Amino acid sequence: MKPSKFLMIVNPSKDPLGQETRLITDFLLQRGAEIWILQDPGHKFDTQIPVVTKDNLPPVDMAIVLGGDGTMLGSARDLWNTGIPILGINLGHLGFLTACEKEDCLIVLDLVLQGHYRLEERCMLQGRILHRKDASEVVFRGLNDAAITRGSFSRMLSIAVEFNGRLMDHIYADGLVVATPTGSTGYNLAAGGPILVPSANALVFTPICPRSLSVRSIVTSKRDSLQFRVLPEEDLAFPALMLTIDGQEGYPIAPLDEVSVEVVPGAARLVRTEDSTFFDTIRKKLFNED
Repeated sequence: MKPSKFLMIVNPSKDPLGQETRLITDFLLQRGAEIWILQDPGHKFDTQIPVVTKDNLPPVDMAIVLGGDGTMLGSARDLWNTGIPILGINLGHLGFLTACEKEDCLIVLDLVLQGHYRLEERCMLQGRILHRKDASEVVFRGLNDAAITRGSFSRMLSIAVEFNGRLMDHIYADGLVVATPTGSTGYNLAAGGPILVPSANALVFTPICPRSLSVRSIVTSKRDSLQFRVLPEEDLAFPALMLTIDGQEGYPIAPLDEVSVEVVPGAARLVRTEDSTFFDTIRKKLFNED
């Protein structure tokens, strides 16, 4: 498919003067493309291109994200149920999720306009928090991971882990992280978990600094769900706890609140050039090899 209608998603802190935005929009307009820009409350776009909101998205063929990995994560959550492919142009530091660096963006865009690209279907995680105190629920989604950590005091947590509604174990750790294959190279990897290939419709559960050396990461399938409850501590007041999604959205939780997480297959579609592979990215971004 040769895309011709684009949604621009710009991180204003990465392009404060709008130089990269104008460069790309001028390039696309000169080739007959239609463009809309997603509204950002902190930025006024110096352009005649129409501005839209998440609630009134026009029919587009592709979203172009200008920013870094954080912007890509937020965009994936915003567009998770639209099926819109996401092309990331790195204006940040690591750029693990983006398709290219800003220096190469016009070359890549030219290839995309000719239809020379491929799509990577990435699963996302979806879950809910059931608050024990008032039976209220919070639903969340993420492209990278969900992590339970203590908000204060560096003491271990006692966490009941259930697999498909059946008790798997009680673990003692500083916290835990549940990651998608996309997020397996982030917090999960830093916590000692494995790297999963992007095409896997799976989640990996990794305890953070567990007390027991026998506690290791567990990989689940798209048919499985995980449930977690932090258990109260008799000799201490209830600790401050936080569930963090993609390192960007935080939800306070309390002991005995139930957190459940499962896979949403194919919820994000990332644009890739035809000559790039996941292991090229691993080699360049993680191992710093050309």
